[in-house]
Amino acid sequence: MSGMSMIRSGVRFQEAAIENAANNGASSNSVGFSKRYFFSVDKKHGKLTASNNAQDKGTSVGIDSYSPFEQGDLREVSNPLCYSITGSEGYFKLEDDDENVLFTRAGDFELVKVKETDEKTGEKKEVFYLGHGDGFFVIGSDGKRIKYDPNNDTEELDIGVFDVAEHYKMLPVGESRFVYKGLGEPSLDKNAEIEQNSLEIPRVDMPGEAVDLARRSNDFAVLLRAFEKKREAGDKMIGVLGGGR
Repeated sequence: MSGMSMIRSGVRFQEAAIENAANNGASSNSVGFSKRYFFSVDKKHGKLTASNNAQDKGTSVGIDSYSPFEQGDLREVSNPLCYSITGSEGYFKLEDDDENVLFTRAGDFELVKVKETDEKTGEKKEVFYLGHGDGFFVIGSDGKRIKYDPNNDTEELDIGVFDVAEHYKMLPVGESRFVYKGLGEPSLDKNAEIEQNSLEIPRVDMPGEAVDLARRSNDFAVLLRAFEKKREAGDKMIGVLGGGR
């Protein structure tokens, strides 16, 4: 890889890493958010390089991020539709009408009102389901959507917790949702525990994120200066060669 190509690659990497660090800090209080770690991908040799490694200054040919499981802190809330997962690395499963499936640790659920036809009378009636916004419904341990009776708020809901074989293949979709691209189907974690009136808040080291952001910004500035010097040297060389004709 030429000097200019290495610097250009490094500039792209540091720019994306700055955005990643800023996102971690900005989302530190988002329910169910999982801190994202940054790494470079050497496609030629099939190697991954952590973002805090000295080799990430321009040797990479690809960049990516992942969100490993990290149990957050639990915060008590008054909303009975809020739940948190404890003692498990699993996720709540979400599904919409188009059978799109997502996963989340954010248990800030809501009620979704749906009109359905009564099989006995043929009349339309309103039914409530546990939802998660944007048309997604929460899936129970039986694999079905969870009905909710507003007149019986003491009813224990059968909310499913599903675990996966490859957590690093959980690709983020927004701040707190993921789509699974790993091997095998997510399976029900029967040992998982769920706490009602509780939300999981991520553990993000804000001072550490601030230091990382400052370091990334400095590296970015250094690489930009190096890029400008290389370009100026190239322009001078072109001028010399052109003047000699």
